[in-house]
Amino acid sequence: MRLVTSSVLGVACVCALGALGLMSWSLFDPRPLPVIAAMSIGQVLGTFSFALFLWLVARDLRPLRPTRSERTDARDERVE
Repeated sequence: MRLVTSSVLGVACVCALGALGLMSWSLFDPRPLPVIAAMSIGQVLGTFSFALFLWLVARDLRPLRPTRSERTDARDERVE
């Protein structure tokens, strides 16, 4: 099943905004709990969103493979 690019990009954006929120919380409330949450959960969310984005870019840049019928047509044209 091929994932839809816009939905994966939406998940990446939500994760990035969640990470940004945790990082901002730790800046405005520098107690131990917000700082630990930003350094652990925020880091995981930010890294996950970046990995999803890189995966989408790599998937979009990868050349499309021809379908079986296109390969058969190209082979038939070479034979003639």
